[in-house]
Amino acid sequence: MFYTKFTLVLSTVLASSLLLSACSSQPSTAELMRGSAEESEENVKIKKQLAADWEKGEKLVKTGEKRIKRGKERIEDAEEEIEEGKEEIERGREEIEEGRELLQKSERGFRDRFPGLDIFTRD
Repeated sequence: MFYTKFTLVLSTVLASSLLLSACSSQPSTAELMRGSAEESEENVKIKKQLAADWEKGEKLVKTGEKRIKRGKERIEDAEEEIEEGKEEIERGREEIEEGRELLQKSERGFRDRFPGLDIFTRD
């Protein structure tokens, strides 16, 4: 019984020391190389993704600036057209006013000169 306990304790101590020495030992050169390669592959992926994002960002900035420029030009053109439209409306109102005055003047003149003729219809 003593021998069994002793063997059990000894084997437990040996196993524990082996585990501790395996955990605390430095990784081998090959393990370091593998780890470096994995890090390098991941870094390459990250760098490629960052470069792709940069290129996409540059394109978006460029197209965005073009859109803003075109939008401003369209607004400017539209504002000019609005101004032209307002001026045309104003000219139309002036023509209507002048036309109505001429119609009234013509009607009065006709009635004054030809009082017996009633050729005007009421609309």
